[in-house]
Amino acid sequence: MRTAGWNRASISERSCSRFHNGLNRSWRKHSPVLALGAEKARKLIYRLGSRCFRDQLLLRWAAADASANEPQWRALLSLAETWTIPKFPLGGADAKALGVEAGPRLGALLKAVEQYWIDQDFKPDRAALLARLKDAVKSSGD
Repeated sequence: MRTAGWNRASISERSCSRFHNGLNRSWRKHSPVLALGAEKARKLIYRLGSRCFRDQLLLRWAAADASANEPQWRALLSLAETWTIPKFPLGGADAKALGVEAGPRLGALLKAVEQYWIDQDFKPDRAALLARLKDAVKSSGD
């Protein structure tokens, strides 16, 4: 996505994309920002990345004309700067080991288990997620 305005401002393609992606429905879905709470904020950080979340948070903080010492804004900013985004512990090899062939079904199964993991605030460990994947494979008919 390039626009003349972005190019004139000498903003990199990556930065342009980061700002654009931050305006997606994930943010709109969670307005007002201060109502996010830590769990929802972690979900957004996972989806958007720390930098994009931080950029969008700072833009919204400035637009809100809130104090620089506002504790709720500071807490969200601190979370964006300190929380380590976890890596989803499963992959295609795990589904293949359960007999799932490569293809859309494999992707859909992993996506469903990943969404469960996200909804559980990233708490289920690899063993719990493998059990969930195994159940999903069984219930999907193969």
